[in-house]
Amino acid sequence: MVYSESKLYDQFEFFLKSYRAQDGKLKYREQISRLASEQKRSILINYQDIIRFDPELAVSLAEFPTQAIEECTKAALETIKIENLDYALSIEREFKVRIHGLPERLNLRNITSKYIDKMISLGGMVVRTSEIMPLLK
Repeated sequence: MVYSESKLYDQFEFFLKSYRAQDGKLKYREQISRLASEQKRSILINYQDIIRFDPELAVSLAEFPTQAIEECTKAALETIKIENLDYALSIEREFKVRIHGLPERLNLRNITSKYIDKMISLGGMVVRTSEIMPLLK
């Protein structure tokens, strides 16, 4: 693991509070401050932003996504608590951090065992959907 869990938390917290977009705005801090007014329960983080901010953090996220997303979620919730404590406490159980923009997209047929426990991006098309029918026993 590139970063320990406590270091992951610290880096994600620093990233969420201080990452500036090209226009100079605090991109994720603004997104977090709008959560309560928009009644959202997740934030969307661009993987490319993480790469620009800290390449080692991006590697940790891709190689150990379970631990990294857990620490990122904790850091985001703490940041939300600074902005709006009541709202943070009300969404604490449902809150999610979502990552998008991974550089490589795989086709479903190309996924092999080397991708187990790694973060990947899939390309595909939904050709049919159906309602889930519960089965009683």
